[in-house]
Order: sequence, then structure tokens, then C-alpha cells
Amino acid sequence: MRTIPAHLINEILEGNCVAFVGAGFSAPAVPNWDALLSGIAADSKVSASTEERVKKLLEHDRLSSRGTFDREAAAQILQDNLGKERFGSVLERVITEGTTKKGLKIVENRIRLLLQIPFQSILTTNFDHFLVGQIGSDDVYRDILRKTRNPWFNIFSWDKQDVRRADIVKLHGQIREEGQSDRSDVVLTRTEYRELLFEGSRYSNFLRGILATRTVLFLGFSFSDAYLNLLRSEILAMLKHDPTKKPLAYAVLDDVGDEERNFLLTHEGIKVLGYETKSGGHSGFDEYLKAIHAKTAPARILGDLLNGKKLLWLDPKPDNNLYGKKVMIQAAGGKADGDFKLDMVSYPPSDYDRRTGVASDLVEYALDQLETGYFHLVITHWGGLAKDASGKLRPTAVQLLEGIRKRDIKVPAIIFASPDSEHAQKNRSKTLSLGAFEYTWYFQDLFGAIERLFKEPKL
Repeated sequence: MRTIPAHLINEILEGNCVAFVGAGFSAPAVPNWDALLSGIAADSKVSASTEERVKKLLEHDRLSSRGTFDREAAAQILQDNLGKERFGSVLERVITEGTTKKGLKIVENRIRLLLQIPFQSILTTNFDHFLVGQIGSDDVYRDILRKTRNPWFNIFSWDKQDVRRADIVKLHGQIREEGQSDRSDVVLTRTEYRELLFEGSRYSNFLRGILATRTVLFLGFSFSDAYLNLLRSEILAMLKHDPTKKPLAYAVLDDVGDEERNFLLTHEGIKVLGYETKSGGHSGFDEYLKAIHAKTAPARILGDLLNGKKLLWLDPKPDNNLYGKKVMIQAAGGKADGDFKLDMVSYPPSDYDRRTGVASDLVEYALDQLETGYFHLVITHWGGLAKDASGKLRPTAVQLLEGIRKRDIKVPAIIFASPDSEHAQKNRSKTLSLGAFEYTWYFQDLFGAIERLFKEPKL
């Protein structure tokens, strides 16, 4: 497995890393720049002179290493000859017909891994429809820049089957999918790039904000985009980057020699995660993506935290919080390696009276369990009623915490309750005063508390 820098892992887990996805990410499935523009020229049956002009521009680009400049010019010539609407239609057709089944499988797997990594946001200049997201706008840019750090346990809505919360932004638009009537204009030609950058400042200011305040991981990006390189230069000058400090960005790149690596780190603030294509093609790219996923995917992090632990999940209603227990147990499947063991003990459902809503011996059962065997954590509900020693009905959580203190049982307790109660804040204060480790309302908060409890301290 590829080695991932600890700083990059921490930035991802702490919610300060943005993924910047370039054309190389989708390259296995769709035509590259040269093939795309050559395909448009051939498919649209432009004049022989126009096709030859496009060919020369693309060849000049490869020889001169001028980045995308001549490719933009080639795209502009084709659009001028075909008209914007026809150019867009041919573009969509060339991409769709040029998609390969083998390559599609590779890209789909990349996207699956990418979406499970807790990036704060995912930005892409790709306009294919493999990675679906929002088109860049004032509102989208503002919302992303205003977001605070969002740690790994907050990236997904755990109670909604891992719905991703992070933003996915299509910076250069998105082609129309089959069946759609409207096309989101893509940025491909010289004029379109110029308008994007210089007709207003929202796009460039957004990228400046991202580059200045976030750690960026470039995936499938060649750094041939002259405009982005200029923006990065501005930020490097403003920040007065010190190459002895942490990198400002990381990039998965192929066939980069030691001299170029040092240059990129020293003068561009980019730490290269490199691989060679000589023997394995671009399999190294996928190996890095898998390695990052193994170190940062929320299910895997949760699995690592819970591995080898013994938990008592106490709730007077046996049907309560089944999903939470299921998520925690299924985190075993998210473990990167090794055997996973999570021992979860639950309250026996036979002792719960569904008619009265009372558990007859709930607290005594729990305290006996905690005294007779070592537990790493007890999780309990607040509001379920249970009889105390005098026969009085009182909240489960209060009785349990009182009993733990009275019997001097060394175990942390987390109260996992409903946020809807009008007494939630009062109940929280009460349980914390009785020694609870945390009082939580949502799964992400519960898993955040588990991280604080079990995470090994940084050296």
C-alpha cells in the first residue's frame, strides 16, 4: 500500500482538505484534450483547412509545453466554425461515444472511493457527467468559503444511509446527459476561459480563497492550466511560502523525477505523491486513492476506534437505536486490515413491558453487567423509565450514572437521546453533572464523542 503523509491524513480528517479533480481522473473512460478536439473536428466534418489548423495547434501545444493555451485556441476555432449549439452537441456526442466500458469501470470505482473520503469539498474542472455536482455560482462559492472545518464524523448523515454532506462543484460546467433538455455551458474555448476569469471576479476570488485557506489535494491534474498556475503564484507570493513548513498542497502525479519533485515542493508548495507508469500504467494513481480511503473513510475510522472494544448499549426499548448499533457493528467492514472485534451487549427485550413502557430491572441489570465484566463504554438513552430501589419510576440515564458513581465503576457513559425534547438542555446539564462523558443527539455527535474517548493522543 502507498504511504500517505500524516499531515495530509490529518487535514482530511479535520475537514480542511479540498479535492481538486482534473481531466486525468476521468482519462481511462473519456477522450483526452487532443482526442476530444480532434474527434470534434472529424465528427463535425469541418473544412479540411480548419481540421489542419486544429491539428497544428494541438501539435504545437505538445511540443511547446504551453499548457492549455493552444488547446483553447483550437476549441475556439471549432466553435466559431460550428456555432455554439452545434459545437456543444458534437462535444457531448464525442464524449459519450468515446466512453469505454473498461475505462468506465475504473472511473466509477475511483468515484466510489472519492465520495467516501471526507473532503470538505470536491472541485472539478471536468465537464463529463461521471462526477455529478453543482455548477459554480456566487451562492455556491460563498457557502463553501464560509464553511468551518467539518471533521470526518460530520461529513455523512449517518442516519440517512451515509448521504454525503460535502459540496461537489463543477467549476467549468457540465455537459448534458441523455434525456436532459438543458445544457450547462462548459468552459473550453479561449473566449469562455477569458469570460470566466475576467468578467467579474467571483471565480478567481473563489479559487484564491480555496488555495489560501485549505490544503488542496490535486487528483488527475497536470498543472498545465496557465490561469490556475497564475492564481497559485499570487497565493504563494502572498503567503510567502516556506518550503521547510507543511506543504500547501499535495498532488498525485506520474513519472516525476527527483529534481522536479524538489522544485514543486520548494517553489510551488506542492508535495508530490508520485508513481511510475513504465510497468503498471496508471495503477499507481488508484493505489494512492485506495490508500487515502483506507486511512480516512469515516466507516474505516469508526471501525478502527471500536476495534477490540466491549460496549454496553442500554435502552429500555429494544427497538430504539437499532440503526446506530447496526452502523457501529458494520464498521467492521470498513476496517482497513486485520481482524475486527466489537462486543456489544444490549438490554434483554424480555424485561421490557411494551404496554406500560417500563423496564422492570433495567438499571440493576446494567450495573451488574458493568461490575462483573470490563466494559470500555456504556451508551444509554435518557428518557426511558425504570424502577429504582424504592419502586419509583425515574429516567434510566440518571439512575445509571448514580449507580456507577455509588459502586465506583470505572467506565465512561454517553447519553444518546432525542433532540426534540423541550428539556434536552436541562437533561444534558444534569447528566454531565453526574459524570457522563457526553450527552449527544445525533449519530455524528455520538461518533465524534467516541473519537474523543478512544483516539490515541498525538505525539
